Amino acid sequence: MPALLALAFVAFVSLGLPDGVLGVAWPAVRGSFDVRMGALGALSIGLGAGYVLSSFFAGRLVSRFGVGTVLWASAGCAAAGLALHAGAPVWWLFAAGAPVIGLGSGAVDAALNVYVARTFSARQVNWLHACYSIGATLGPILMAASIQRAGSWRTGYAALGGLLLVLALLFGITRGRWGGASTSPAVEGAGAAFRHPMVRLQMAAFFVYTGLEATLGQWAFTILTELHQVPAPRAAGEVAAYFGAIAIGRILLGFVVEKAGVDRLVRWSSWGAAAGAALFAFGPGEAARAAGLVLAGLALAPIFPCLMSRTPVRLGEERAVHAIGFQVSAATVGAALLPALGGLLGEAWGLRAVALEAAALAALFALLHERLLRA
Repeated sequence: MPALLALAFVAFVSLGLPDGVLGVAWPAVRGSFDVRMGALGALSIGLGAGYVLSSFFAGRLVSRFGVGTVLWASAGCAAAGLALHAGAPVWWLFAAGAPVIGLGSGAVDAALNVYVARTFSARQVNWLHACYSIGATLGPILMAASIQRAGSWRTGYAALGGLLLVLALLFGITRGRWGGASTSPAVEGAGAAFRHPMVRLQMAAFFVYTGLEATLGQWAFTILTELHQVPAPRAAGEVAAYFGAIAIGRILLGFVVEKAGVDRLVRWSSWGAAAGAALFAFGPGEAARAAGLVLAGLALAPIFPCLMSRTPVRLGEERAVHAIGFQVSAATVGAALLPALGGLLGEAWGLRAVALEAAALAALFALLHERLLRA
């Protein structure tokens, strides 16, 4: 078990590495293939579609083949997609790598969450998701170093692909230790699990949560610089503090989650996030808005991992195999759609409407969690 826990920590770091890399590499990639700026949208759609598809059906795959098999095959798929990015001689082949990465990453994400939610404590699940945040921080740094030192974005993608390939090999070596396919006739089908009211309620909670986290993360810099005239370097630091609070919060709150109680901690965190988002939207000055952003990040930190850790308890382990995949899928859709909604609101009513959207999403999540507690 300690060896698998260590491998799970490494896996969550590796899972976070590709996130954020495209934004750093895109100017160089676009120049290499001479494509229009809007082509980035096609990559995002392909990546997101693959992620949603594989995570949604991950429960079926885990039930049929076992966690270990899904992990090594999916990590290999993600490595293949990154290899396509690294070696593509033409644009369409580079673009084809995006859904391949999404298919692999989505299944790895869901399968790992299935395993850790039913195997590890809430404390360890928080630390595992902190590893994801660390990986998401390191990935863009690796790509930037590749472009600056090696003079090529291809080297960065090749390095990431190599790391995912090593991870796939490690999953393959340990495949039998993650648990095999389920042979129990009591396993509930994916369709029946999807129709369960509690499953749908949890999907809604994950949809709103990740939409809130992504909306604040993607729009805070623009809101600070264009709406409130905060200098760009200072605004960048405040946004970095938001992301840092999420990572650090998962580490620190992991020490207290079991003593405080998972449900109690999520309740405190949900209302803390609502307070932070409201302070960011309505704060009387820059210091108040910056404090609200950090408070929101710190409060959001334990919510995703704690909700995941509670899923087998709320739904039963057999139903949770499917539900966790649905939750990862709903989270991915929320992270894509709700920040996009912010863009539409911003165009129609100005950037203040985006900050108000974040505050409304935070309040909605807190209410959804109260409904979960009463269910």
